[in-house]
Amino acid sequence: MSKTPSGQFATLDGMRGVGAVLVVMAHGAIFFGGVKLTGGGPALVDAFFVLSGFVIAYSYEPRFAAGMNIRTFMVQRLIRLMPLAMLATLLGYITLATCVTIFNDDISHGAMIARLVPEMFLIPAVSLGANDDLFKFNVPLWSLLFELMVNVIYVLIVPLLTRRVLIATVVFSALILALLTIAHGTTDAGSELANAPIGMARAAFGFFAGVLIFRLAGSPTGPTKRTSWLGLIPMIALIPMALMPAEGEMKAFIQLCAVIAIGPVIVMAGQRIEPPRFLHPFMRWVGEMSFAVYVFHWPLLMVLRYYEEANPGALTSLGPIVGVVFLGVVVFVSWVLSTFVDAPIRKWLSQLVRRHRAASAPRPVES
Repeated sequence: MSKTPSGQFATLDGMRGVGAVLVVMAHGAIFFGGVKLTGGGPALVDAFFVLSGFVIAYSYEPRFAAGMNIRTFMVQRLIRLMPLAMLATLLGYITLATCVTIFNDDISHGAMIARLVPEMFLIPAVSLGANDDLFKFNVPLWSLLFELMVNVIYVLIVPLLTRRVLIATVVFSALILALLTIAHGTTDAGSELANAPIGMARAAFGFFAGVLIFRLAGSPTGPTKRTSWLGLIPMIALIPMALMPAEGEMKAFIQLCAVIAIGPVIVMAGQRIEPPRFLHPFMRWVGEMSFAVYVFHWPLLMVLRYYEEANPGALTSLGPIVGVVFLGVVVFVSWVLSTFVDAPIRKWLSQLVRRHRAASAPRPVES
């Protein structure tokens, strides 16, 4: 009988928080003094995929063994992800529509409205002018779309995923990702219709690599009880990985190394050791905030970009001060919306699902 997982991996939570902050810095680099995160920076998203694969395998594989079905799994995943994604999309639409009006952009309001509902449900609507972003109002949501698609594949084939099959899946995904990356010239792709296959390959490799790490670790039922300051190293290691220079002919190769080798190794190390216990509550908090930071930074970043484009140098001349203030606002907004909007909605939805199951459960026949 499989044991129910207990406890969170504090180091992995901390890695998610550090990764989210670095992604924000990469997207808003010009407001952080031009920090160079275009080389290894994209591998941060791939590290998220690996983390997700590990955490989902840890959380759900014992439940699958106990009889959890596909529908229950997907309902729980959608409850976890969709409220924030929908709210972030709506905020992105309001922000873009406001900026288009104030700064006289030529984007059609009608075209934006036509995209709003599909994008809120993570359905790409690539019809807004010449821009073929899968998600115009919140570009980073491309990774969420592909992760959910891989989740569906995973839950469908999980009974077949022996260790050998899983290794073959990871190797095959890595080969597809490498071929697509070499053809495209970079792993930094997936957010647009033209390079969507790379996004899917990134999600598939990262997620199944995370599941493989879970299996190779012996399918742990909880984090290790060993604690050490060494538990901070995997979090810190994300920084040099993001700062890796990758330019010229070697760009694709260097990025592939970061995605296929360095990121998974860091995650593998992160699940093996925990930081001192007094840091665990903070680690859990930054881990919980990471998804909100990831999806809510884009609408706020649009405001800075529109203003900077209309007033060249007005913000970038202030160096990293603007970036630091921006990051602080993003974290605060993410905390407010995550705590007072997302958490209550998810709790209500979970209760609604439980009541529905209870009502639809077969009743015993009276004799």
